[in-house]
Amino acid sequence: MAQIDLSTISPVNIFNQRWPSECPKSLLLSLDFAAANIYDLNTYLLQAKEFLEGVQSCYYDNSANPVDVTFTCPDTGFSTFFRANWQGFRPLIVASNQLTGQFSAGAGGTMKINLMNTPVQPIEWSTI
Repeated sequence: MAQIDLSTISPVNIFNQRWPSECPKSLLLSLDFAAANIYDLNTYLLQAKEFLEGVQSCYYDNSANPVDVTFTCPDTGFSTFFRANWQGFRPLIVASNQLTGQFSAGAGGTMKINLMNTPVQPIEWSTI
């Protein structure tokens, strides 16, 4: 049996489960995967303009998309996918107030996602 080398592990501070000092807010993004297969996300400019203090969760609507969408956050190694024809609320594991990540999917339809500055419990449902 292989042993995990603990000398290579370092902690990552997680930003989730903190109520923002600003009021609850969200930003709506519309991702058209028929136009591009990959969308890069960096919320630094949004935070610099004080639109959002940080991103902790999202509401997504992938009901009009026939393919799954993958989101990867390089700061934490967090990766998740949003199922085709589903909607729901989902926490996002981010390492700091600034969210960087990448949404990717094969050719498909449109996904709408609201990035939220508040924590949520995950709940998802099929739309078909």
